[in-house]
Amino acid sequence: MMAELKKLAEKSKTKIIFHGWLDNNGEEYKNLLEQSVIFVLMSKMESFGMVIVEAMCAGCAIITTKASGCAQIVENNGILVNTEDSINLKININKLISDKNELRQFQIASLKNVKKYNWGIVIKGYIVNIL
Repeated sequence: MMAELKKLAEKSKTKIIFHGWLDNNGEEYKNLLEQSVIFVLMSKMESFGMVIVEAMCAGCAIITTKASGCAQIVENNGILVNTEDSINLKININKLISDKNELRQFQIASLKNVKKYNWGIVIKGYIVNIL
């Protein structure tokens, strides 16, 4: 769909950059996340949305789907939309862009929420459940 997306991007008032495939261990990926304030993942299903955790670590406000895996990670610390609901997605992106206070609240929520994925906490949880 790249050709179709690029045609749509040409009509946009917003500058849109297509980075193509990025290695999630690469510097460009890390730099893009660190510069971002809003992260969107419109996935139909995730077993575990590691990319959401990475975006939360970077302090991004999260917009993702109510799909399995995504909603469990974000909980009530981000915005959840139905899959394939581009209108609601657009409304929520514009809402965060125009309301800096709400944007900041979601960024802070991400940084707090992501702490539970610290390996020390995860391992302690496993040990407690095993014993």
